[in-house]
Amino acid sequence: MANDRGDKCKETNPVKYEPPQMGLKFVHLDLKGAPPKISYLAEIFPVFAYLGADGVLLEYEDMFPYEGQIEVLRSPIAYSVPDIKEIINLARVNNLEIIPLVQTFGHLEFVLKHEKFSHLREVETFPNTINPHKQESLYLIKSMIDQVMAAHVGIRWFHIGSDEVYYLGEGGESKDLILQQQFSMESMYMSHVKAVATQVLANNPGVKPIIWDDYLRNIDEDKLKESMLGKLVEPMIWNYNSVLDVPNIRMYFSFASLSCQTNRKSVKCFPVLLFFQAQKCSGRVQKCCLLLYAIYCFSRLVDNCNNYCRGK
Repeated sequence: MANDRGDKCKETNPVKYEPPQMGLKFVHLDLKGAPPKISYLAEIFPVFAYLGADGVLLEYEDMFPYEGQIEVLRSPIAYSVPDIKEIINLARVNNLEIIPLVQTFGHLEFVLKHEKFSHLREVETFPNTINPHKQESLYLIKSMIDQVMAAHVGIRWFHIGSDEVYYLGEGGESKDLILQQQFSMESMYMSHVKAVATQVLANNPGVKPIIWDDYLRNIDEDKLKESMLGKLVEPMIWNYNSVLDVPNIRMYFSFASLSCQTNRKSVKCFPVLLFFQAQKCSGRVQKCCLLLYAIYCFSRLVDNCNNYCRGK
């Protein structure tokens, strides 16, 4: 074909994007602080789907419309009940599966900052980690999980956080138990995670709990196996680097864990492994930049997971 000057025009054939073929791929949305408007989610969910995402990991913190005895946890700018229903609907129409995330050990500032729950802190002066020895702590966590679970009928996974559990073992009760040799730091951590996961499974037998893996990295392999934690939870391996490189990552692997060939050491701590990688940004960023940044982060995750599975 030629234009009116007789020059031959180059014919363009639009290239259809082919999503990478590897496992299930989820995008993590940390909603605390400044939750995206529903109108923005309506724009970005189709982009995630186009790029090959299979779902979204929704970390609510204080942006969920908690009610009743825990209504105080709800931020003044939290999503409403109709908002949550619309988010679920947007995910559905874009064929995106939702995994809700509720922190249950560390990262509980949004809970423990309130006077009503401050007595449940592991260390009185720090509101980030909950005391794992109080029955009231488990009751509070169960209340949060139950409300979020009720809003997400039919889910397959529920993320219970459990990362960056700072100051664990520094509370008075923890120190006494360690001194009496009733608990070690590792057993204290695993005991609480198992208690929370057991609650999830008891009320929702078809839902599998997920935890972040960072605290597991320093636990002896034999202790992990003895704990039977792998029967209750699936670890999500994470870091914030451009290359997925996690200390002691080899202890997680069994050949049944991955849908690809790997020459890494085979151990039987966990039957299923999940991978997470993120890039964080700060400052004021325009919406179009945020969208591009989300695309970049997602593509980096895909590249790194593919390379890891190939043994690179």
